Amino acid sequence: MASAICTVGIVKSVGSRYTVILGLVGYLVYMVLNYYPSWYTLIPGSLAAGFGTGPIWIAGNCHVIAIAERMAPILKERKEVLIAKYLGVLYLAYQLSTPPGNIASSLIFLFTEDYGNSSNVTTAGCGLLRSFSIEPVYFYVLVSLYVFIQTVSIVAAFIFIDNTVSIPSNLVGKAKALVTVSTIKKVFDKRMLLLAPIGVYCGLELSFPSGTFAQVYISDCLGVSKVGFILMLFGLSSGAICLFTARL
Repeated sequence: MASAICTVGIVKSVGSRYTVILGLVGYLVYMVLNYYPSWYTLIPGSLAAGFGTGPIWIAGNCHVIAIAERMAPILKERKEVLIAKYLGVLYLAYQLSTPPGNIASSLIFLFTEDYGNSSNVTTAGCGLLRSFSIEPVYFYVLVSLYVFIQTVSIVAAFIFIDNTVSIPSNLVGKAKALVTVSTIKKVFDKRMLLLAPIGVYCGLELSFPSGTFAQVYISDCLGVSKVGFILMLFGLSSGAICLFTARL
């Protein structure tokens, strides 16, 4: 929430490209700190990832909306229609980003002797919320893979995202403060408060597949190597729905 409140001012100050990169760096910090997992590293890393979430989503949406508004007269389409289409493409791209990491992690587990097959784990049934351990070599391979993918995404964002700054440099500080205050005031607007339950639902909806469902119904019953494959299918189906609903 704190990052979301401040992000609008950051976008106005440095532009969408560098705001997205800032958010991606927050996730990269969390992934790098996983090389030495402990309370003293994972808590700051989680804070960095949490602060990175707001900039990524807000700057990404602002960037797409700005492009749609710019292209609407050229394509002779209504601005609202084009914004919906472009946002659908954005969320499609987000969902399609899940297969590489999920496939890689599943393949790593699949070709290991102890973690690729649920028959190697003694269990009396499904849904026991058991914890899995992993050998250090495979753990570091997974973390290195995620760090590599995140680094590539930062480089791609720097190269392919245009930077849009709408405030002159001599007014950046004042404008950023005004935008931040305005954003805080909007949080307490009754119309925004009525939308709050939707945000809570979206959070639960996003956390359930990769949390409880993945651990209780996939890892325990089918094996941990199947988690990535099933979450990949979830991402692909969600992406298809995003593209479909954007055209409604």
